[in-house]
Amino acid sequence: MPAAKKHKAQAEHNQELALKLSSENAFLDWAYTACFYSCVHYLQCYFYKKCGSAPQTHNDRDQWAAKSLQGRSLNPRQSYVNTESRSSG
Repeated sequence: MPAAKKHKAQAEHNQELALKLSSENAFLDWAYTACFYSCVHYLQCYFYKKCGSAPQTHNDRDQWAAKSLQGRSLNPRQSYVNTESRSSG
């Protein structure tokens, strides 16, 4: 399976888990984590489609995303998910 399709499938899988957990109001730390990784895999899919490759670390991905946004800021919800998923534990 090409990389972009693989990342899209994983993003959808993680999104489904995040929605299920949050709708049950259970394991919200894992819901945030699944949501975060859904976003990560959607970004990886985007980069593979646009660039033919994708960053390998969270820090590199942040830099690639910032460059792709060309001065626009992230949606506040995306920043919130990023912060919450990294601080869950």
